[in-house]
Amino acid sequence: MFACDAVDLDFLDTAPRRLDATVKVRRPPSEVFAAFAHDPANWGEFFPGFDRTGTYHSSAPHGVGSRCTKRVTGIKVEETVLAWDESARFAFRVDTTAAPAFHAWVEDYHFEPYGSDGTLLRVAIGSKPRLAFKLAAPVLQPIFARLMTRAGHNLEHGRWFSTPTTNP
Repeated sequence: MFACDAVDLDFLDTAPRRLDATVKVRRPPSEVFAAFAHDPANWGEFFPGFDRTGTYHSSAPHGVGSRCTKRVTGIKVEETVLAWDESARFAFRVDTTAAPAFHAWVEDYHFEPYGSDGTLLRVAIGSKPRLAFKLAAPVLQPIFARLMTRAGHNLEHGRWFSTPTTNP
């Protein structure tokens, strides 16, 4: 595993590379938040490239400081939650990865009410890429926008995600 820099949310303001996307999802913010935050295995149900092996390393309730593992395109990543505002915001950093793609990585998800029962999902990623990601920089933003659009579509047409009964 390759260790990444232990950055915080302020890294989004200074990251050498940044990706942004906004997606409208026809599900309420509580459900979209639940899909992203409550169980890392959920990512395999809606986000292209992720499998269903994601797991938290601590018992519930989860929140800021919780650690989890996910697999994307077969590559293991370990993450720490940096922000958890139920139904409103979820953010994390990557602590280690099986592929040396970047030195630092932070993802920040904002879930805003949209229309009568939808979500405006705003996503920002800040990274300090290694060579492979630097070379791919010209195509990353359009690819990221398409991935987020696909994830939003999958959330609208996938299983119903429920909200938790308790969380700090």
